[in-house]
Amino acid sequence: MSGKRTLRLGLAACVSSLLACGGWAQGVGDERAGVAAPTGGGQAEKKPTVTDRLQVVYSRLTNQASELAAFATKADEEKDPRIGSLLRAAARSSQLSANLIAEQIRQAGGKPEAKPEPKPVDVKGTKDNLKAAAARVRSLRDGPVADGTTQANAERNRDAVRVFRFARESSTELVRWLEDAAEGGEKWKGEKREFFVDRTCGRLVDKLDFERCPVCQSRRDSYERVN
Repeated sequence: MSGKRTLRLGLAACVSSLLACGGWAQGVGDERAGVAAPTGGGQAEKKPTVTDRLQVVYSRLTNQASELAAFATKADEEKDPRIGSLLRAAARSSQLSANLIAEQIRQAGGKPEAKPEPKPVDVKGTKDNLKAAAARVRSLRDGPVADGTTQANAERNRDAVRVFRFARESSTELVRWLEDAAEGGEKWKGEKREFFVDRTCGRLVDKLDFERCPVCQSRRDSYERVN
């Protein structure tokens, strides 16, 4: 009798082990298929919505505008008025882009919320500030903006695709201007300089040699002067 009892206990242990392994295997399969495996609470991880991604971009753009404005003040203090003009225009571009994102959030039934940065703006010398600003704008473009664009395209959300595209294009222009200024040269020395920013898409230019914006097709008079 003792031997039979031992055999039954052993079989029960094997069955329990196989069931546990099966459950583990299913969880691994779910993860590889892109489905969140159940957590300890039995709930799958919530996937960000397009509005969630818009909120992230709005917050980053709002903080970016404040940082660029602080860098512009520093450039003026260091007697670099032309770079100060560029940084003020870049700050305005970022704020206009944020305004456009905010309007899209409202149309989706949300409320725009800009979360403060975990640490205050680190204002250094102007050259370092330009490099930091270019890296920040590039990070936003290649991270949250790219992620939002991918999801909005997948969900065929045309309005969101449009504002993400504007954010991408205006960010690309900002990176180009900021990196050029960081390299220095005679063209960045001298008095203040006029720049123009499109109120619709946030694109920054230094001259209005076109009839319509190549990004949003707005008329030339939609650009505002910043110096």
